[in-house]
Amino acid sequence: MYFGVYEIRPLKKTEWDKAMQLVWDTFMMFEAPEYETDGIISFRSFIKDPLLKKMFINGGYRTLAAFDRGVVVGMAGLRKNNHLSLLFVDGEYQHKGIGSCLLRELSSYIYHELGQREMTVNASSYGRAFYEKLGFEKTSEELKTDGIIYTPMKLILNETNARGRTNR
Repeated sequence: MYFGVYEIRPLKKTEWDKAMQLVWDTFMMFEAPEYETDGIISFRSFIKDPLLKKMFINGGYRTLAAFDRGVVVGMAGLRKNNHLSLLFVDGEYQHKGIGSCLLRELSSYIYHELGQREMTVNASSYGRAFYEKLGFEKTSEELKTDGIIYTPMKLILNETNARGRTNR
């Protein structure tokens, strides 16, 4: 499916490493500056964890990506059926609706295919306003675990906010 000129589709196994490089580069540009060394190391360990890649390969980590002429420019993953994980968009492509589109598609999948009625996310300080704009609400104040700074949030899903491009 397409969102404007961008192709939105499930990430292929052969594209995993490029997607994780996008995540790392974007993290280093926008989020790492507020982190201490232990948080940066923890984040790097998470995205390089062979178990995460294995979950993805075995279908346990649903991942959508946005492509511009074949190049990964955004991605978002789904863990535990309703937890949004690693929503990252290349800095040059931010504020073009790509992140919102990826989130809507995963929301639609969670709501219509899995029957879940809420989506959770551990929002970074950088991403918190983005999630709030889309209707997510804090479920706790900002936390820090293994140096990673985040705010737990959730979105109650309904027919309106879980309407992906395939459900219009």
